[in-house]
Amino acid sequence: AELVAEYGTGKTRTLVPDMANSSSVFPGYRLSEQGSEVEAVTFAVGISNCTPQEDAVDANQVVTGVQPYQFSGYDPQPEGFTDTVLEFDRREFSGPEQPDLRLLRYGFLDPDRLGLDRVTGDGSFEWVMNYPTAGGPGFVAEQPNLIRDAYLTRYSAGGDCGREFEGIPSSAYARVEYSYQRLSEYLVELLE
Repeated sequence: AELVAEYGTGKTRTLVPDMANSSSVFPGYRLSEQGSEVEAVTFAVGISNCTPQEDAVDANQVVTGVQPYQFSGYDPQPEGFTDTVLEFDRREFSGPEQPDLRLLRYGFLDPDRLGLDRVTGDGSFEWVMNYPTAGGPGFVAEQPNLIRDAYLTRYSAGGDCGREFEGIPSSAYARVEYSYQRLSEYLVELLE
């Protein structure tokens, strides 16, 4: 199913999911404007798994799955925007009944953001996600994939599969903190 946005200026943008080889947490897509494709993310293969490196076995976040993808659009693309790969932590966090697929990082292009204050670089960015430690504060066993916070940073190519994930970057353009509440709790609060 596609999603169509019509702007007051008469511009129309259409987002069409591309599920070929996609994971449940990050589908491919095609974005068009006025019928012309602006950008697309496509996957040629599924997620490849790996085992944690010896020094990363007990780390909170470890890259244990990678999925290369093709990001098209915004030509010419910056020289440093290469080796695009989604990085996942696929370890078991709360039992086999829960799907364990934590997206740790993904890169994208957005040259329009270069006009913003304090944004430098070539228009390539990435989101870096962090999750609560299993069994620690904020961890929900029934939903082990709830994001704690995310950082918008300059794009950098991924590292080795199996390594401890860097997590909190030394610099970022933005930070998003997540909070969650069960719908039943929210509804009870409304009644009180």
